[in-house]
Amino acid sequence: MPPRLRSCLLSGLTIALVGVATVSLFGFLARWIWFADLITPFRLQIAMAAAVLCAASLLMRHRLTITASLVVFALTLAPIITRTLSVPALPALEPAAKPISLIMSNVLYVSTDYDTVLDMVAREDPDIFAVVEAADHWQSALTDLKTRYPYSYDVSGRSAFGISLYAKAPFTARVITPAHAAVPLLRAEFADFILLVAHPVPPINAAYALENSIYLKALANQVRDAQKPVIVTGDLNSTLWSYSLTPLVAAKMQRPKGSGFAYTWPTNNPLMAIQIDHVLTRDIPSARFKVLPSVGSDHFPVRADIELGAIHD
Repeated sequence: MPPRLRSCLLSGLTIALVGVATVSLFGFLARWIWFADLITPFRLQIAMAAAVLCAASLLMRHRLTITASLVVFALTLAPIITRTLSVPALPALEPAAKPISLIMSNVLYVSTDYDTVLDMVAREDPDIFAVVEAADHWQSALTDLKTRYPYSYDVSGRSAFGISLYAKAPFTARVITPAHAAVPLLRAEFADFILLVAHPVPPINAAYALENSIYLKALANQVRDAQKPVIVTGDLNSTLWSYSLTPLVAAKMQRPKGSGFAYTWPTNNPLMAIQIDHVLTRDIPSARFKVLPSVGSDHFPVRADIELGAIHD
């Protein structure tokens, strides 16, 4: 390789490494700076960029650049590993397990793809179907589900923050509106567990970031206070790597096998896609998670099959 070209490539590589390191380090400030937490959801993409730079450094065979790239890669990978260990994946379901099935779908309140959602529910036949962004027109369109699901509850009149819940088993429902948070949290108590259906505001400005934080802390308090096993589901507008998810991490949540590294939003841009639609549990022995095909929303629906029986054996 001509010396001048090599020098230019090394300069470009150095600039890229500094850029990736700066972005990654800024994410560590999310505890104090609200917009730093807009970076943390993309830690996987940042780590992949760092891995590419590592590979490029190895090809260049420049010792200092190789060392720098490995340091940057470790820097981007560390928070992913730490959070993954802090919210461990549950064991896979045993072949003899008889799990309950839960589907959660952010249907996008401006969408009108009602039939696609109804077809998905008919095909998957979950025991519980939770809907967020269930605007009034969505709740009207999904009324027929009440034939399949004799127990249901709607939090209406909330536009993008309406919530609907359909179940084959009875439950008692209560709407919680955390202090200083304008959007609801649905608490449904079943015989053997408590289900919390959540949809905080996206942290896209300082006021919303504060409201998102208040909501997720209130959600974590509900988990801690529960006297039964807990399932949390919803569009949390946070990823597993987000600082804002820290209260749920502290509440000792676990995740079904297969979740955390999936992506659910946005459906039309896999390169920038992240998982903000979650199923998290506490005191559940095993579960599995998968992302379902698009139903016309900007979010993919998610399904979890959750084993409860071992708790009561």
